[in-house]
Amino acid sequence: MTGVSLCVPNQAEYLRVIRQIAMVVGAKADLTLEALDEGQLASDEAANILMKFAQPEDSLYFEWEAQPGSLHLRSRTRCLLPVLPDLPETLEYAWVIISAITSELDIFLDNAEVHVNLTVTSTR
Repeated sequence: MTGVSLCVPNQAEYLRVIRQIAMVVGAKADLTLEALDEGQLASDEAANILMKFAQPEDSLYFEWEAQPGSLHLRSRTRCLLPVLPDLPETLEYAWVIISAITSELDIFLDNAEVHVNLTVTSTR
């Protein structure tokens, strides 16, 4: 198993770094090219979801793990909301994308943090 952790400011210019790390860790998982692209896109969308709920000064935390044929991401940030709104309605297009390309997806609040955990799996 290969893992990478990252903490970045809540700023869009860090999305490129997030995508690149997802690609490198996904390559360690021996993902297909299609799954590598999906892993990058899913990581990008997870970051966008966190940015939506985070305050501008908050940090975003990411942990990727590679296992043969799958890329796992656990991500989180501080959230001031007491409950999450209806996600498909609130996230709109991002929800359609992230739910379509992940084999596992869990978005939840815990201890005043919003978490986005997901898995992208190669289909061979």
